[in-house]
Amino acid sequence: MPPSYHAYLCTLYFQLGKTDQALEQFKTEKALFPESAVYMDRLLARLTQPAPSATKPGT
Repeated sequence: MPPSYHAYLCTLYFQLGKTDQALEQFKTEKALFPESAVYMDRLLARLTQPAPSATKPGT
């Protein structure tokens, strides 16, 4: 598979709510293309962070 193929699959899985499969695709992309490790780590961190609250502080 070409570079970014698994990263693209990850975004599709994430949009479908299949977070476990999305994480697996990011890890596969990182393993197959070590040069993408920094980018994949950033995306993995964003994916695994809790979502920010929709309410504003003080309201």
